[in-house]
Amino acid sequence: AALSTLSLAILSFVLIGQLKTHGIFVYTVGKWTPPWGINLVLDGLSLLMLIIINTVAFLVIIYSVSYMKKFTAKSRYYALFLLMLAGMNGVVLTGDFFNLFVFSEIAAISSYALVAFGVEAEELEASFKYMVMGSIASILILFSVGLLYGLTGSLNMADVGRMIQGRRNVLLSFSMTLFLAGFGLKAAVIPFHARVRRIKQEAIITPPGNPPPGVRCPCSTI
Repeated sequence: AALSTLSLAILSFVLIGQLKTHGIFVYTVGKWTPPWGINLVLDGLSLLMLIIINTVAFLVIIYSVSYMKKFTAKSRYYALFLLMLAGMNGVVLTGDFFNLFVFSEIAAISSYALVAFGVEAEELEASFKYMVMGSIASILILFSVGLLYGLTGSLNMADVGRMIQGRRNVLLSFSMTLFLAGFGLKAAVIPFHARVRRIKQEAIITPPGNPPPGVRCPCSTI
């Protein structure tokens, strides 16, 4: 796990030079062109987020070496952590809203399992509460994506950006509000942070929005 996260962090920094030389990278999965195909896009912002996510992930893994000594199923922890990391990387690389939702769910479901990792009553209760919050956030995001598709006929971010430019629409504003509220709840940003803080007190392995003290500051940046 440490080698994987270190490799991802190094690769993220290597991509800086590639991005400067070749410009924005766009990879079309299965050769289906937008708006029907799945796009992965690497630009300056997504690369910045990749660097932050993968660097912090490596620091978390290093911190976990001593933190996880009291647990026996370390391999399951690292598998869940890497799955969550894959989802987070997918979130910043995807070029369409539906797969943004899918990747965020991969990261979220993995985090629910991490919160319940101790399998004690308190951890299971905390995981259930966290899952309920995450499910509400997922409903808001999915409803927002559905509204957006109904208004534009596309989920490709570039296409949607062109279509809504300069448009004033109540449903569009409502969709964006739901979208921001959903991800705000998932990320435990103000004013949604209080509940996750209470969940943290009951969990052996804390939710991503409230990591252990050694990695709290960099994770909050993400």
